[in-house]
Amino acid sequence: LYRVNEEYGLNESENIKAVANALVGIRVFFVTAGLDYYNESDFTQSYLFLDIYARYPDLLIFQDERIQSLEPTEHEPTIKYYAGITALLAKQYDDAINWLNHLSENYVPNETYKESDVYEFLSETYKQNGNQTLFRETLQKGGEKFPDNQYFLASLINEYISENRNDLALQCIDYYIQLNPERKCELISMK
Repeated sequence: LYRVNEEYGLNESENIKAVANALVGIRVFFVTAGLDYYNESDFTQSYLFLDIYARYPDLLIFQDERIQSLEPTEHEPTIKYYAGITALLAKQYDDAINWLNHLSENYVPNETYKESDVYEFLSETYKQNGNQTLFRETLQKGGEKFPDNQYFLASLINEYISENRNDLALQCIDYYIQLNPERKCELISMK
């Protein structure tokens, strides 16, 4: 900062504003890099860049009262969604769980993904991370919240059957029959 002050004659406030403007100017490149790495199936690097983009508003410089705070764009939820997915693909489960939980709590309708998609990926993250309890709880919560979603029904029933808990699988089917009377025939066949 001192060198910028000396070379360009900026005071501290102008200097901080110049740095903030430069940071805003390069932000889009983090998405570009994240997508490039994603297309190359390098999910660790992809996640790194998408995570940086998604966390930009939390940078201390944008908390400075001399700087206008960074306003969220319409693309923020989509970038956070892909940050969660790439974290899952990179096997960075804690980060994936953090992003996906954030999205489930702050869902914004969009054209890229449905709210049920977040729950599906969150349950898959718990499963891959070896947390059977949270995997099952997320399936149950997703099934209650999105009763017409096949993933939750099939996954939960398969989970119970794989544990030789057929009584719970049958109870689950009965529960879904109550939630989806229009699918009664199909569910009774499954039963």
